[in-house]
Amino acid sequence: DARACSGNFFIDDEVLAKNGRIHSVREAERAYADIRRTGFAIVNIDLMAGLVGESDESFHRSLDRVIELGPDTVTIYQLEIPLNTPLYKAIRDGRLEWHLPSWDVKRARLEEAFARLERAGYARRDAYAAARDTDRHRFLYMTEQYRGADLLGIGASAFSYLNGVHHQNL
Repeated sequence: DARACSGNFFIDDEVLAKNGRIHSVREAERAYADIRRTGFAIVNIDLMAGLVGESDESFHRSLDRVIELGPDTVTIYQLEIPLNTPLYKAIRDGRLEWHLPSWDVKRARLEEAFARLERAGYARRDAYAAARDTDRHRFLYMTEQYRGADLLGIGASAFSYLNGVHHQNL
């Protein structure tokens, strides 16, 4: 069964709010529990490194919680702020006091996160993802979408690729 589900996770409500995320930690954890009960064959959690207001401590707490939850796969992205996003506009317009970790800090957090995931039984699959069982838990987004397969994103701000066109949920 190739059904998979993925969601974004961070364990600090203040950091989530600063980054324009509309969900709380509690809501994310409830959604994760619901997803597990639904019976998806593969469940992935995305973790962002380098969010506005993120500290080493908040990133490590989030990573600890992700490891505790035990998803089949974990994907870690370094924050980039595209020009068309509300976060970029809030920073540009001075509505958000912000401090972004440097790329060196983000890369260090990423490397440390993958080392900790490996100690927790995950194997690094590529530059961004780790899986408990790399043979069973393939990352379809990377392997199939790049070959032109459709991908339907169903979460808040999720990306889709359908009939050759990229979409993003509002």
